[in-house]
Amino acid sequence: MKLTKRGYQLVTDLMYRYRLCEIWLADNIQLSLPEVPRQAWLMSAIDSSVVMAKLNQQMAYPKTSPFGGALKLESFSKYQHPTLLSLLSIPVGKEVKIISFLETPATIHYFQHSGLHLGQVLTINSKNTVLPNISITDVKDNEYLIDNSMAVYIYCELLI
Repeated sequence: MKLTKRGYQLVTDLMYRYRLCEIWLADNIQLSLPEVPRQAWLMSAIDSSVVMAKLNQQMAYPKTSPFGGALKLESFSKYQHPTLLSLLSIPVGKEVKIISFLETPATIHYFQHSGLHLGQVLTINSKNTVLPNISITDVKDNEYLIDNSMAVYIYCELLI
């Protein structure tokens, strides 16, 4: 199934409003991150382009949400299938950079407490199927164990 040009424009507009609200809620009123997505979805019903433009200007034209999502999506003519991969799908020995993660309260809490952060470069060391987790290290050789049920919702760009 593919989106039409009009459908893609509707998605782009909604995601722009949603992510702008995410940024405002997280940065300006410092709402707890796990609460941000729900409230941002409610606020994204604002359909005034004037209000959104002023909000964008007030926040100095941010580029990404607190969860790594781009504020402005590519135009329909440039849209391609995303090249992001879930951390779970990356083979052992490969190096990745964390780009974003799913915005649900559970994944936000997990991400906050895992010690990981957006933009972090990691190497996949091993995958354990008995205790379904992934062992990864950062550039300082700090090791992290990430549960597979969460690794599927952490999105990365393959570096090597």
